[in-house]
Amino acid sequence: MKKQWKYRPVDTPVINQLIAELGVSATIAKLLYLRGVQTKAQAEKFFNPSFDDLHDPSLLKDMNLAIKRLDQALENDERILLYGDYDVDGVTSVSLLYSFLKRFSQNVDFYIPDRYKEGYGLTLQGVDYAKQNNVKLLIAMDCGTTAHTQIQVAKEKGIDVIVLDHHLPEKTLPPTIALVNPKQNDCPYPCKDLSGCGVTFKFAQAYAAHQGMPKRALLPLLDFVVISIACDYVPIVGENRILATFGLHQINHNTRVGLKALVARTNYSYPFTISDIVFGIGPYINAAGRLSDGKEAVRLLLAEDWLVASEYANILRKRNTQRRLFDRDNLNEAIKIWESNENHEQIPIIFLFQANWHKGVLGIVASRMVKHYHKPAIIMCESNGEIVGSARSTPTIDVHQIIQQSEHLFNSFGGHPSAAGFSMSPKYLEELHTNLLSGMEKVSIAKQTPVLDIDAELELHEITPKFIDDLHKLAPLGPGNPNPLFVCEDVEVAGPIRFIEKNSIRLMVRKDHSKPFQAIGFRKGDFIEQINSQRFALCFKILESVWKGKKQLQLQIKDIFEGDISVEPTTISSETNE
Repeated sequence: MKKQWKYRPVDTPVINQLIAELGVSATIAKLLYLRGVQTKAQAEKFFNPSFDDLHDPSLLKDMNLAIKRLDQALENDERILLYGDYDVDGVTSVSLLYSFLKRFSQNVDFYIPDRYKEGYGLTLQGVDYAKQNNVKLLIAMDCGTTAHTQIQVAKEKGIDVIVLDHHLPEKTLPPTIALVNPKQNDCPYPCKDLSGCGVTFKFAQAYAAHQGMPKRALLPLLDFVVISIACDYVPIVGENRILATFGLHQINHNTRVGLKALVARTNYSYPFTISDIVFGIGPYINAAGRLSDGKEAVRLLLAEDWLVASEYANILRKRNTQRRLFDRDNLNEAIKIWESNENHEQIPIIFLFQANWHKGVLGIVASRMVKHYHKPAIIMCESNGEIVGSARSTPTIDVHQIIQQSEHLFNSFGGHPSAAGFSMSPKYLEELHTNLLSGMEKVSIAKQTPVLDIDAELELHEITPKFIDDLHKLAPLGPGNPNPLFVCEDVEVAGPIRFIEKNSIRLMVRKDHSKPFQAIGFRKGDFIEQINSQRFALCFKILESVWKGKKQLQLQIKDIFEGDISVEPTTISSETNE
């Protein structure tokens, strides 16, 4: 597939100043500049995130109203229900607020909707549960911004609703007591990209300040926040970088019992990174709600006894094993169906429906299809007489906006630019397909072409222990602060190329007289002819792994370009069969 290589522009005088003031290499200075660091003071904040630099939570619209209503509920010992969606963000939100509020009241309950009986978001069944249990205050987290009907019904039943959310709001808002969501147009809060659990943390932070608690009393809650930041793919910059840094420290140095029991059942080990959370913790938490009861994940995270935690960790491990089987089978079938259309390469959006696909893995299958074909994917199945769908997209295409044009067809709908979900009557399936194809016609070819944003050119001989130590200081890495992407020209193969699983390759590379480096190309077997015959420009990331207690450094091949390229290109294109 054709890819664009884009070299990100930098300001040379600023780079030179960073080199002089910080004593770093030109490459590290470029990396800092591209992450918004242009002065020594900014560099100090970047390298040393401070808990004291968190924004004032009262800047969030309706926060003071939410705190006032919580105060009233606690003073009157009202029954409070914490409601969260069944994914990682919702589960961690409920776990965080339950952990925080239990020091003020024992009259707190939590609720996670059943994915199959209720669907996602705030549900009427959840409202009925609240009424049956004499709940007076319902706090909806990671959902609720568009739940007009459900919140109106709650209001009619005498239940006040506070929404703590980060999903995109509509023009009209539901009748809440308070709607705390930084994405509201008239909300002055500086950080618009908090995770759902991040918004919940700000609520806890505001109430702690209201009670005169020291700021650092909330540090033990940040493991919940970093898990949500990692698994919800929010940008790890600004306030999210602070929350993620302290959250990782909490996981790695003060692991709560439930997480410790879960980690013991994975193939991962400490210290955890953002990537380790995404692949080593997130799937287990998600698996509870995908295949059965999301409350199991909350009970794990809240467990204080090792035997109880171990029991729930075993349940989540079993659920995740089942999830992987469904994931594999449904993905293989999706690929087979998609590629059976001989024109699939020309179709701009993947749109697949199979009644018997597993509802719990639709989002995973959609994500894998996007990664494989680099185009938006909508994967659907039938559930309780409805079509339910999960959409995922590439970084440059707002799939939420495209699907939203058909919102009149849906029974429920919500999401982000990169992900969305919906349910609808089967009779609208073809109309939705037609609308999506029409919507994609308005998306430019440039946005449909995969882009590799290259941070800097890097000679192989520059990859020294000192350079790797400096790279470590950029962590935590993730969206907004990704693992840097480098290019080195005139690279050659320095030994035999080995095929490994899933059309991947492992080889040694070098340039001129540099020492050879091990390189790995995941699903890059089609590159063999090009890299085995001549020198090439290598686009790569630097990875570190631990094998038998020893650190290993690898270059992860992202793309190659044959022939000469300009030293200062803006954009070049490569053609691969990936």
